Amino acid sequence: MAEVVEELADQIEEVAEVTRRLAGRDWGFMGVGVGIGLVAGVAIGWYVAEKRLSTKYQKLAEDTIEEIRSNYQDWKKEKEEDKPEKPPLEEVVEELGYSEEESEEFVWDQDLEVSKRTKRFPYVIHLDEYKGNESKYDQIVYTYFEGDDVLSDVNDNVAVPEIVGAENLQRFGHGSGDKDIVYIRNDALTVEICIHRSPNSYAEVVHGFVEHSAKRKRRPPRRFDDD
Repeated sequence: MAEVVEELADQIEEVAEVTRRLAGRDWGFMGVGVGIGLVAGVAIGWYVAEKRLSTKYQKLAEDTIEEIRSNYQDWKKEKEEDKPEKPPLEEVVEELGYSEEESEEFVWDQDLEVSKRTKRFPYVIHLDEYKGNESKYDQIVYTYFEGDDVLSDVNDNVAVPEIVGAENLQRFGHGSGDKDIVYIRNDALTVEICIHRSPNSYAEVVHGFVEHSAKRKRRPPRRFDDD
């Protein structure tokens, strides 16, 4: 802007010099000309100044935007570098206590599970499905004694494996998040069953029989009643 003002002052000085050389009879005409010249000079000066300022601040804005974009990219890169890596599936499975053979059972694919279901046979359901109980079925609890392959209800009554599907007794941990629990839905009986796995035997825990030195001994039963 200072350069434009200086340029305008030079123009006015030149006009004044020319005016002093003119005869008095030409003053009137020159007065009009000077006025026109001054107006034109100011207009031209303002136009030039506006163009220069516009270009200057446009360049400044572009540089600022570019700097912000560059800083953001650097920040984003640092965040990605600081982000902890997701542990391999094998490590997660190991921390949860699953064996290598059980690793496939650990992964739950809802769409795949639903596609394999049929109301004719019991099937495994997810923990969330059991908790949500959208089926509105009765929910009961069984215990599977792995020691002697016996399934029983809360009253220690032995149940046939077909109620839960014998093959489902090999799928503990699948969809439950617990390697010793599996949830089963039986549409034919309109029930959902939570099965807990015990490493002990039904004969030992319920009836008090134990094997010791190849001889069967009896110990006090688990429950005390008048039967």
